[in-house]
Amino acid sequence: MPFVTGLAVKKNLAQCYFQLSNYKDTIRVLEAYIAEAEKRGQLYGPRDLIMLGISYYQNDELEKAYTNIKKANSISNDYKEDWLGYELAIAVKLEKYKEAVEVAQLLVFVNPEKKEYWKQISGLYYTTNDENESLAGLELAFEKNTLTKEKEYLDLARYYLYKELPQKAIKVLEFGINNNIVNGNKKNYELLADSYFFLRDRDIGINYLIKSLEIESDPNTAFKIGRFAFEEENWKLAIKYLKEAKVLNYNKVPGRLDLLIGISLYESNEYSSAISYFNKALEFEETKTPAEGWLAFMNELENS
Repeated sequence: MPFVTGLAVKKNLAQCYFQLSNYKDTIRVLEAYIAEAEKRGQLYGPRDLIMLGISYYQNDELEKAYTNIKKANSISNDYKEDWLGYELAIAVKLEKYKEAVEVAQLLVFVNPEKKEYWKQISGLYYTTNDENESLAGLELAFEKNTLTKEKEYLDLARYYLYKELPQKAIKVLEFGINNNIVNGNKKNYELLADSYFFLRDRDIGINYLIKSLEIESDPNTAFKIGRFAFEEENWKLAIKYLKEAKVLNYNKVPGRLDLLIGISLYESNEYSSAISYFNKALEFEETKTPAEGWLAFMNELENS
């Protein structure tokens, strides 16, 4: 049996086991499928990793479930709400709260209309708050303009987010920053960005992420700005910050930046530059197939 045909048979068999809720055999066949594909330089898709991750979850192997679902989200070309939801749920179960906050931020950005996501991220902020302050007292003290410590302002802002009151969180944070009580640093600007995302004001949220990046170069923040701009179809901004992430050596998924920059350039009618980036994406296993698809598509356009 030809190698590629053999892979297809294994994948189909795994899907059959999965549909029958036979997760143990799904894992066995999918792991063999992925190992063979990697060995021979063949690609497998994020959906394969999601299926594997769900199977591990059903088999009570949470770490392996989390690893596979996280990887699937990292190599997917667009944010898939249900996949991100899987990653968030397992991260919380594993008490990976820092990672959970990052995924919750993406969910709020992807679907700010869903109040459940507000509750999730604000609950995470509240959960990770180290000390139990008298938050009602902090609220009264803020109204009377008697708060003097940065921590008090940050505790109160997180409390407001927990109560689904992002307007009040923004008011507290911006007052504190404007009056030199709260530091205008990377972490605090990112908290402000999240608060504006809760308000569905993506533009201001992105602007605060840009301020955060200006304070401290960070490939992950640059990538986040570029991805959010990409989702908003703000191609100019996406190109700028995805390129900056590349300069800062963002390398979580090799070739991904080249692919996203290529798509953004195509949407900006910069076809020759787009082709150059798609050719770069061809060099990496994770992005080879989509890059080939884009190049074939552009070739058809040129010859039509």
